[in-house]
Order: sequence, then C-alpha cells, then structure tokens
Amino acid sequence: MRYFLFLSALVGVISALPFQAVVDLALNTHVDDMTTLCTSDTDTSTGFCATAQVCADAKGRSIGSCGKGVCCKIESSCAATTTFPVTYFTSPSYPDSDTMDVSCNLNVQVSRKVCQLRVDFVDFELPGPETDGRCQQTNLFKIFAPSNPQGILGGDEQIGLCGLNEGQHLYIPVEASDVVQMHFTLSGTGTVPNSRVASLSSQTSYKWNLKITQVECGADNEAMNFLEAPNGCLQYFQDGFGTIMSFNMDGISPFSPSQDYWICVGQKTDDLRNACGVELRAQTFGIPVDNNNNQVDATNTNQDGDTVNGVPACQLGTVLVNTRPGAGQEAQCCVARNSASIGVVARDDTIPGSERYHYCGERLGANNQIVTNPRPYVLNVRSPKWPRSWQVPEYAVGFQLQYKINTGSC
Repeated sequence: MRYFLFLSALVGVISALPFQAVVDLALNTHVDDMTTLCTSDTDTSTGFCATAQVCADAKGRSIGSCGKGVCCKIESSCAATTTFPVTYFTSPSYPDSDTMDVSCNLNVQVSRKVCQLRVDFVDFELPGPETDGRCQQTNLFKIFAPSNPQGILGGDEQIGLCGLNEGQHLYIPVEASDVVQMHFTLSGTGTVPNSRVASLSSQTSYKWNLKITQVECGADNEAMNFLEAPNGCLQYFQDGFGTIMSFNMDGISPFSPSQDYWICVGQKTDDLRNACGVELRAQTFGIPVDNNNNQVDATNTNQDGDTVNGVPACQLGTVLVNTRPGAGQEAQCCVARNSASIGVVARDDTIPGSERYHYCGERLGANNQIVTNPRPYVLNVRSPKWPRSWQVPEYAVGFQLQYKINTGSC
C-alpha cells in the first residue's frame, strides 16, 4: 500500500530526455568526479568527466573536452564488467550488424551511492517474438537483477525483450555492490521484423547498442538528481509531449504476456505551470482481450461509420462492461483470464460519464483519445501469463501513444 501511496504523491516525472540538457547543469565540477556527465563535441554520445590518463587507463576514448579534462566514453561488448557511471554495451561488430550465433553478456557492478540503472536503447534490432508474444529463447535480451528476479517487466516469468526497441528506456532499482547482468542470446537465424528497419544487411542480421547510466539518488550532483526516477516507475517521461510505446513494438509482432509495470509522466522540475491532466492519443492500439468470457457480439459502427457485426464489445475497446441484452448478465472488459490492459484513470471528454480505469481491445476508448485525471500521471501495463498454446489475436500488436501534458486553468 505504501508503494502505491508513494506513486500518488508524485509531483513530476522525468523522461527519455537527451542528456545535453542534463549535463549543462554539471560541467563546472571537478574532473576527478566521474559522476559528472558530459556530451560529445560531435554527436549525442554521453560520457563522464575524467583526466586523460584515467580515461586511457579505463580503455575509454575522449569524445570532447570537460573542464580541464576530457569527456570519456566507455564502450564494452561481450564478456566484460563495468563500474563506470556511463557504459555503452554494443553487439560485437557494432555499428555493423552481425549474423553469427552468440551468447554475450555485460556485468554492471553497481557503485556506491547508486540506487538505479537507466538503460537507453540507442539501437536494438533483434528477431521478433513468437505467436504467443514471448521472445524466442534463442533470440532475446534478458536483464538479471537482484531486485527483479522474474524479469524487468514485472510479470510472472522472465520473457526478455526482442524485436525492435530503438528509442526505448527503462530503470532498474539497485543497491550498492549489486551485480546486474545484461545478457543477449542470438542464433543468427531468427528473422528481424523489417517493417521499420532499413539499416540491416539481411533479415537475420542483428545489432544493439545500450547506454547504461548508474544514477545516484539524493546526490549533490544536479545531473544525477535530474535523472533519478521515483520508486516504482519502469519508464519515466518528463517532456511536455512525446511518444510512449510498448516494448517489442513494430506494428506486426504480438503483444507480450507476463507484464506488470508502471509508466510515469510529469512535468520538468522547472516547469511551474499548473498541470490539469495528460492527453493520450493512440496512433496504434491493440491490447488482447480473452473473448472466452461469455461476452456477446456487438453491433456498432466504427470510426468510418461502417457497421461492425460479430465482434465482442470488449474487443472493440469502446465499453467498460459488456452486457448481455435481456439477460442482465455483465462481463467486465479487460480482466478476463487471458486479457491484458493499460490501467489509468481517464475519460473521453466528448462522452459524459466515460471515466474508467482499464483499457483494452482494438481502441483506446470510443475515440482513441482520453484525458487522465489530475495527478498522479501513471499508467499500469499489465498482461497475464497466458498459455504458450494461446495465440495472441492478430490485432493485438501493442500500443503507440502520443501524450501531451495539459496546462492552464483546471
């Protein structure tokens, strides 16, 4: 209960923000303080401030200047261990793609004062999941952390990540001296979803580049304070507007089982405007509904005004409760045995009395657009551990939501 009370007290939550805004706050600290972040002089790469000798001894390379020292970038691949505040973990031939079978891991030794790891998916193109939404055991990425023994997505099994995840990020709670293992397993024969990929040389080639930042909590370092996420948030968005996507999302691959995590949205700490809610608009929305729950077929019209017959009302995503006409029987949507959902207290402003918590099916409410109640701005992504024999419905490809924080008079 205290965990959820903490979530409800959130004042603002921070996002997958480019580090330039962060490091500008902290460039005046000493070069021997390796928690001072910095950016490259030529691209968006992130490093930490160090003397040239310290950087060379760490097998890093200078990507710019930092006070009287250099901005040091650490890049590691397979069978490596890192203790540095920022490390890039790449596939063996990166930036080129690979096709060989490989088992590749990086061990992150958590430093003193660090309470979170932030993982940014700079590049991530792996074979996609199977028809039940689970990643292939020979083609996936897993994170093994003491705080998440069942996997970082919070469900009942370690399903891993696969497919396309470029631009995603996540936080892992840690304690000093923890060892967190990042592990890739690739067969070299799996097919990578190519609906959004033009960079790979073949359908079976793969590559990855992860930026791993050790975040100090309650530190004097302003940059670290800026990156720190509230407890309980797997993802943390701060910009006034942006995009939130499900993992492994490519518009074709099925939504994954065994998920139970929180996405947090809020204002930047220096934004003093009054926030009234978050507007969520679905660009893509398909969250699986288990229709074996005595649900009745609905006769409705879609957004084009065409009649939709023979589709269970819950699957349409437009209602909260499916009522059997004349029988008084009700089936609540989104909570059947194999149903998944996005949980957020929100409403459709064009429909009086439309406030609800669970959203699932083929639409995000009647108009694919909802507005959340005032704080906390948190979304719960949940899916059960459905049987491997259960084939995820074709429409259930996950979600891509455009969000915007509404400010002004509430």
